Amino acid sequence: PLKDKEITFSVPNDVASRFSISNSGKGMTDSNGTAIASLTGTLAGTHMITARLANSNVSDTQPMTFVADKDRAVVVLQTSKAEIIGNGVDETTLTATVKDPFDNVVKNLSVVFRTSPADTQLSLNARNTNENGITEVTLKGTVLGVHTAEAILLNGNRDTKIVNIAPDASNAQVTLNITAQQVVTNNSDSVQLTATVKDPSNHPVAGITVNFTMPQDVAANFTLENNGIAITQANGEAHVTLKGKKAGTHTVTATLGNNNTSDSQPVTFVADKASAQVVLQISKDEITGNGVDSATLTATVKDQFDNEVNNLPVTFSSASSGLTLTPGVSNTNESGIAQATLAGVAFGEKTVTASLANNGASDNKTVHFIGDTAAAKIIELTPVPDSIIAGT
Repeated sequence: PLKDKEITFSVPNDVASRFSISNSGKGMTDSNGTAIASLTGTLAGTHMITARLANSNVSDTQPMTFVADKDRAVVVLQTSKAEIIGNGVDETTLTATVKDPFDNVVKNLSVVFRTSPADTQLSLNARNTNENGITEVTLKGTVLGVHTAEAILLNGNRDTKIVNIAPDASNAQVTLNITAQQVVTNNSDSVQLTATVKDPSNHPVAGITVNFTMPQDVAANFTLENNGIAITQANGEAHVTLKGKKAGTHTVTATLGNNNTSDSQPVTFVADKASAQVVLQISKDEITGNGVDSATLTATVKDQFDNEVNNLPVTFSSASSGLTLTPGVSNTNESGIAQATLAGVAFGEKTVTASLANNGASDNKTVHFIGDTAAAKIIELTPVPDSIIAGT
């Protein structure tokens, strides 16, 4: 053995800055010809260590492997997308990258994954890192809301990311509900229209624009709140009110702004009895006052917007004696018409009236009763003068 020979220890220049050798990499051989130095480093991998005899070309090189520091490993969690559709199919990839404090990837280290709330589906609850210090699992779910995804190392280090599970707005469906069975056509009475929007998994969908419309041929007769536009709330509902002035059953349609899905329901508007007016007509202006000849009285009842008023009692009457009105009270039909028959034993002009009991509206007409020529007879003959000269 050679004693007191200087030995220089070194690592390759491209990694030298990541390593430290005691005594600046120099050592002296002892009586056994052995020189010792200590080597520390921060770069994982297999590196070549060279020992060279000073003032000579004599050297030897050996590999040495440095491994990442698992005990001080740090995990960084990433998601492939921060929001997924809550249909149990769409998913995001959780990627955990594990490195030590000196940025060396840590392989074959278990990473535990979990979420809060724990109502999601993870492809695996734990998985080891690969050669690149990376491990991945997938996350999906059907429970809407903000979820915290977490990756945890055995040393307690952890990282979190937020994943929002959202409804499937692109495939949302709408259901239209109309609370009232009938609405009065007074342009003030209104009905609430409710559109409920849900995705295929029955989740309510918020923030969707809903357009409420009436058929074009009648739209001018109706007023929809906010021009028929509403946005769904957290419960998936959008509301507008509807009022109008055209009687009948009309179709209301709710259409989604994002995918044109729609639903339609009928709503019935009925004439406004409170504003009803009556117009009386007589089939003929002259009646023979024999109690047999008759005329038909026709009362037409409409509201302020010209809608026929159905099933409203009309009273037919006259202050004159000797007249018969049959029936005295008649309900209007689907066309807003009520009729009665007028006859009488009377002579001269007589007034008949059609009136509404609910609001006092009325109309009257004059009819002329004449004598019955067919039944006329001579009751008494009186000559005038009572004598004349014969032959004249």
